[in-house]
Amino acid sequence: MLSLLLSGCGSVQYYGQAVSGHLDLMLRRTPIAGQIADPATPGELRGQLSEALSIRRFASYALGLPDNNSYRNYADLDRDYVVWGVTATPALSLQPEQWCFLLVGCLSYRGYYAEADARRFAAELAGQGLDVYVGGASAYSTLGWFADPVLNTMLHRDSTWLALIMFHELAHQQLFINNDTAFNEAYAETVARAGVERWLQSRNRPEVLAGFRATLAYEQAFLRLVTGTRAELKSLYASDLSDVRQLEQKQAVFIAMRQQYAKLKRDWNGRRDYDRWFALELNNAQLAAVATYLELVPPMQRLLARLDNDLPAFYAAMNKLTGCSPAERRAFLQGTETTANYQDQP
Repeated sequence: MLSLLLSGCGSVQYYGQAVSGHLDLMLRRTPIAGQIADPATPGELRGQLSEALSIRRFASYALGLPDNNSYRNYADLDRDYVVWGVTATPALSLQPEQWCFLLVGCLSYRGYYAEADARRFAAELAGQGLDVYVGGASAYSTLGWFADPVLNTMLHRDSTWLALIMFHELAHQQLFINNDTAFNEAYAETVARAGVERWLQSRNRPEVLAGFRATLAYEQAFLRLVTGTRAELKSLYASDLSDVRQLEQKQAVFIAMRQQYAKLKRDWNGRRDYDRWFALELNNAQLAAVATYLELVPPMQRLLARLDNDLPAFYAAMNKLTGCSPAERRAFLQGTETTANYQDQP
């Protein structure tokens, strides 16, 4: 595998850390059933792993997600995140940089198993005048090439969060289109959210479901703020102003964004979901990272609703987009084509 990866694009050092990091993760796997049966397993962890197996079964029989060996093992990585992703953009552009890899094509981020490595690479990019953002990830998918385990990094929150992550990563195994990060992430997130709704309903947990929906409502308000800010910056970067003036105006836009967030929080009953995000020095790359994961979720959810929330029909509609370009997929999702017309095409 190492020789295969090193024959592709990128540095030996980068691929070396990718291979060694993933191999370390794989070697730490132990069967969840064995962990549950082991009397030495802490009670809290035993409960979390039992819940994980229940979620795993639901993913296949109720959501039609891949029924394979993923998430039937557990691995403790002794750290808070499995990988750290680096996103970068030009200082006066919202377009993220792309990095191309074997098997998965080009992505709008680059992942590292060690935070220090990620921040070192981010510093190199910042030295080139790029805006950079480093964010930790709780999980990632090998797209079915390996049996992905449940990780300790996935267990920091409640079972709703665990279900969301597992459904998201399994959705990547079901459908992944090379060279279109935004589509892939939005597809996985749309499936995951629909899956959590069904999972909570099946367990008759209306209060938890209401809390999950409230969290998503706060996220929608945050996404609208990010989208509006990106629209302002797009207009600014397309203007005839000098680079110096654009950089000055850019900072003014981010100041206004912080002020708008402060206003939003007044109606959030003390919730501080995005305080850590706003504590960072805002830049284009930070906005790009949010857009990559969330911008296409609302139109995908509208499509799912138009299909009467029929997940198999949604899977089929999304599979029909595999032969399109990223721009064509985005145009379709944003409503320039009707679902009926598209589904009638061969």
